[in-house]
Amino acid sequence: MSTYYGPRQTVVRYGPDVPADDELRLVGPVAGLRVLELGSGPRSSAVAFARQGAHTIVVEPSAERLSETRSLAEDHELKAEWHHGEMSDLAFLRGDSVDLAFSAGTVPEVADLGRLFRQVHRVLKPGGHFVFSYDHPAASLASGRSYFDTSPFTVEVNGVEVEHHPLSLADVFTLLARTGFRTEVLAEPPPVMGSTAYPSTVIWKARKEGV
Repeated sequence: MSTYYGPRQTVVRYGPDVPADDELRLVGPVAGLRVLELGSGPRSSAVAFARQGAHTIVVEPSAERLSETRSLAEDHELKAEWHHGEMSDLAFLRGDSVDLAFSAGTVPEVADLGRLFRQVHRVLKPGGHFVFSYDHPAASLASGRSYFDTSPFTVEVNGVEVEHHPLSLADVFTLLARTGFRTEVLAEPPPVMGSTAYPSTVIWKARKEGV
């Protein structure tokens, strides 16, 4: 959907062809919360979070994508914290200091997913949620790749080539559990445009357990 990549994004979105959070209600109200967004650029919901009254913190390894999102926020006269760095480098955040962690499409860009999950778990407050989405692994079948092929591959996101590391549903579920997350929702919404016979995006909502 063009609105997903458009310059006036004001709602939390998970992918280009799936319902937004105003319909799925996985994130919910964020006013007054500290929200950590992993990844920015055309898929960022930083503007939506800031507009809804959240203290928004964005971490992005690409200076270009970070600048794009920051400019978008400035266009809306909204403020956020901007951090140029790897998404799993969260040492600048105290433990138990974030209410919600969010990522739309960027988790597969991290080679060491276990490290990312451990860092997110550390900074989330007890009971805090990590909501993230990425291209459904079934979509790889359309390109001729095996579902079980775990070798990295390059994809194009809005004209920028990005290396992705394939994630099976079982692998993500297992890593979340080992890290101390309890999966509350695994959503596979049908494409909004009805363009494919399989889900284009998978969305996870996991709650931090333990300390």
